[in-house]
Amino acid sequence: MDTDGDGIPDHIDLDADHDGLSGEDECGCSADPFVNGGFESPVIGASTYSIMNASLVNGWETTATDNSIKFWSTGFNSVPSQEGNQFVELNANQVSTLYQIFCLNGAGGIINWSLYHRGRSGSETANVRMGADLASFTIIESMTDGTSAWVFYSGTYNIPVGQTSLIIAFESVGGGSLGNFLDDIQIEITQSCKDTDGDGIPDNIYLDADNDGCTAIIGLKKDLYEKDKLEVKQ
Repeated sequence: MDTDGDGIPDHIDLDADHDGLSGEDECGCSADPFVNGGFESPVIGASTYSIMNASLVNGWETTATDNSIKFWSTGFNSVPSQEGNQFVELNANQVSTLYQIFCLNGAGGIINWSLYHRGRSGSETANVRMGADLASFTIIESMTDGTSAWVFYSGTYNIPVGQTSLIIAFESVGGGSLGNFLDDIQIEITQSCKDTDGDGIPDNIYLDADNDGCTAIIGLKKDLYEKDKLEVKQ
């Protein structure tokens, strides 16, 4: 579709209805991008490992009581990265969960995810969990693998309508202070756009999204007019 007829398809048009408002603004809270899925930041030395406080790690938080996240560089103890130069050991010092938090607009959507898992000292299990918070997130995949190779997992998660927060988490199941390597985590969050007036037309392609008889273009011009008046008065 090309709602405003400008030659740019709606799915890549930042202003699909040409009302002067970006689709991101009209769709409400857009999820922050998933970051550091390859665990390349911060950089540690070659052929070594590092246990660091989560406050120093871009994007990630942990449920570990010592707030620690453990990084390995490729080749340490003869274990190569799946991609890049680094990967993470989920059980830094204890059974714990690594996660990232996102805001959502409440209109629903879908998450496509993938990752690689590998055992460190034998057959080890970790869960992929998603949900509104740490208290209610659910298991969407359980992974059990040995030490011989990285194993690929992927899937989808449907975001329920009305959900305005999101936890994407990776949980170790047993293993104590050793186990569960993770690498190359890929997350794509695609949200539906809000429909403020409930007429079945998403806000980002509707000039009168709140059905008040005043199009967004008129509203935008009025806002700019009032701003100009204030500047002249000043």
